[in-house]
Amino acid sequence: MSGSSFLDIFSGNTVRPASPSYEAITMATSTVLRWPLETTPGTPVVAALMDVTASTGSLYLAMPPGNTGSSGVICYIANVGSNSFEVRANDESTVIATIATTQTWMLALTDNSTANGTWRAYQLASTTSSASAASLAGQGLEANGSLLQTDFPISYLTTNTNLTPSYRGESVVWLGTTGTLQLNTIATLGDGWFCLVANYGSDVLTISTTSSELINGAATLSMNPGNSGILVAGATTFNSFGALVGALSVGNGGTGATTADSALTNLGGTSIGKSIFTAPNAAAVVALLGLNDIEWVESTVSTNQTVTAGSNRRAFVATAAINFNLPLTSSVDTSFFIQVYAQNGVVTVTPNAADSINGGAIGVAYTIPSKGCAQFVTDGAGAWWTVFGPELSGTTLTTTGAATIGTNINVGGTLAATGAITGPTVTTTGTITAGTSLKATTSLVVGTNITAGGTLSGVTSLAMGGALTGVTNITANGTLSGVTSLSMGGALTGVTNITANGTLSGVTSLAMGGALTGATTGAFSGVVTAANGSSGTRVVNFSQFASSAATNGYTYLPNGILFQWGQAATNAGGSAIVTFPISFSGGPYSITCSLRDVPAGTLYDVTCAVTSTPSITGMVLQAFTVAGVASASRPLFWMAIGI
Repeated sequence: MSGSSFLDIFSGNTVRPASPSYEAITMATSTVLRWPLETTPGTPVVAALMDVTASTGSLYLAMPPGNTGSSGVICYIANVGSNSFEVRANDESTVIATIATTQTWMLALTDNSTANGTWRAYQLASTTSSASAASLAGQGLEANGSLLQTDFPISYLTTNTNLTPSYRGESVVWLGTTGTLQLNTIATLGDGWFCLVANYGSDVLTISTTSSELINGAATLSMNPGNSGILVAGATTFNSFGALVGALSVGNGGTGATTADSALTNLGGTSIGKSIFTAPNAAAVVALLGLNDIEWVESTVSTNQTVTAGSNRRAFVATAAINFNLPLTSSVDTSFFIQVYAQNGVVTVTPNAADSINGGAIGVAYTIPSKGCAQFVTDGAGAWWTVFGPELSGTTLTTTGAATIGTNINVGGTLAATGAITGPTVTTTGTITAGTSLKATTSLVVGTNITAGGTLSGVTSLAMGGALTGVTNITANGTLSGVTSLSMGGALTGVTNITANGTLSGVTSLAMGGALTGATTGAFSGVVTAANGSSGTRVVNFSQFASSAATNGYTYLPNGILFQWGQAATNAGGSAIVTFPISFSGGPYSITCSLRDVPAGTLYDVTCAVTSTPSITGMVLQAFTVAGVASASRPLFWMAIGI
């Protein structure tokens, strides 16, 4: 107790103030407080501010009887010692508050109708922030004494995984091959959810979203090996920050162009093909080439069908003899196609009244025999075409007009038509007689004789055991073999080899790129030629393809395009002077360079480029860091394209 003290003149005891302002109490045992009345000196009393020290644990400080005090009495109790203690009501069992070391509590008597009274307790701020830091710690944060610090624990993954709210603030390290990390919805993860992702695996890692949500404006994000960054959920979409990128195109020669075609134009050339690119898998190659995966959707039908634009890429299996009505060709584009299989009965395919099939009359239907199949494509401008058609088979086939078959003709006996006979494969064990022309785009196999009044054309292989007579011209792309007698009045062109067991006579011109063997007699009024492949009617001479298969080498293509490649290393100034293995006559139109001998798993901040206008004999390459500093002794690959 501080300040002056006064004595009672009758008893000689100390007279306490009505409301002491301060009391310092040291407890060796649990202590019961008294109200500040006339008491024996040394008795602890309730003061406005009390500093309490408990010498041991498990002690308590009991308040005086509530029914001898006044409602509204307030006191502050501070634990200035190293042990916690309890504040209890007057019964010494009802706990009002537990005061830990360094804590300060305010107690107010709100009801004095009983001995225990009703005490309201309020904890005031503690003297340090350690407890607050620990209570604030969570995903991405941890307490370090009185401070908070970031914490990004690492999760190593090798299998496909869903990124749930528990991955918030984590560092996800991918160590597998090809894989997918599936993001939960933003509603599940929460706006502001984030995690760090690094691909240290051996193949592309895909980050995919759920439902219609997007990441960087797309449904998926591809991470190449070595990429890393942060994934963040916004209010409606995901975004990535850092080096989270997919496959990148090789630069187009520093021409200021964004595509190979425009690069060639800027160099004064013309487009010759696709740009050089890199891609991690077949699907990426398809995407870079601007192609689409083709998927068939099968439909089994037994009633008449009206084909619409929505039927694209549909394979119909007709289980009955039904009719298909094709859409107007101008209502679909050239990518539209369908397939029809006649499983059980003849199927009729009817075009629009303004369209035709296979160059026939407009509106005329096409018939697919039972067990036959045909695929229909269009030019989008009035014509349907069958890519392959039905197969005809039997003992004898006789028509009074033309026999045009989409797939194959297989006849055990005689095949005769007063018009044309056409099919990819024409096979008969007997005689073929065609009133006008005979065309087989794949092979023609005849058991005995062929008699045709016009042209035999488009044959890859002609094998027969009898005579071929009355033919004006033969245009073949493969082999003629087993011919007993060949008698014709026109030209025989485009043949790789002829193996004959009899006579070749009456041939005006024989143009071929292979051997003529086994012929008893050869009578030609023209010439036999085999020349370079500069003309569509001549065979290719492989001596045209000059090349050098070496570290620094080159090769020509048949159209005159010249590819050259090689290796180089930068000097102390970061430059590499390259001399082409042979000089270009035009160009070069495109040049690429890249680092070589980069150890697996190593990330370089070095790139290379062409630093001056290349000539037809050479160029200068430069290696430099992303900061623009020249990089010496860097081994490089390069490739150049010209003529």
